Amino acid sequence: GFPAWYIARALVDIGDTSVLPALFPLIKEGSVNTRFALAGVFPQMVSEEDRALVPQLIEALDYRPMRVEALIEALGKIGDPRAVGPLSKDWWNQRIGEHAIAAAKAKKEEKE
Repeated sequence: GFPAWYIARALVDIGDTSVLPALFPLIKEGSVNTRFALAGVFPQMVSEEDRALVPQLIEALDYRPMRVEALIEALGKIGDPRAVGPLSKDWWNQRIGEHAIAAAKAKKEEKE
């Protein structure tokens, strides 16, 4: 419940992305409040250097957390081309998916 919000805020304040993999089980099986709070941490913390998280973020999309848009935004910020296919799905908010796909494609083109 509410402790998840405090934990999420503390994680963002600390800014240590090494803790992010430990959040996936909680996003999958935690309470509604826990899933909502912790999914929101990802777009605030990730950067292009966090490519190792991409497979877990893609898998977490299938959990359908209440804040799936936060996971989509995180994938867009990372910009890994592996996310383009999964982000092409018919998400409830297509605009978010399109934005993340555009970000991933642009970052891929920059590197080529």
